[in-house]
Order: sequence, then C-alpha cells, then structure tokens
Amino acid sequence: MTTAVAATFAAVAAAEASPIILTLERIARTGEAMAADKKVDAR
Repeated sequence: MTTAVAATFAAVAAAEASPIILTLERIARTGEAMAADKKVDAR
C-alpha cells in the first residue's frame, strides 16, 4: 500500500499534472467516505 502510494506520488510529480492531483484527492475523499460507510454498516 505504502509503495503504491509512493509510486503514485512519484508519477504525479514526474507528470506535473494538476488535474491528476485533483483526481487523486477526489479518489482519496471517496475512499474515506466509503470507509466511513463501511464502519456505519458494521455497526
């Protein structure tokens, strides 16, 4: 997981593409929301 994240950031830095960074931020927020939903479902 950590290696994948580091590789992703390295790829973004190499590409210097802000749209990709924004997309990653959206994906991260979506992942957090899904994790929160799973926690609620678990309860």
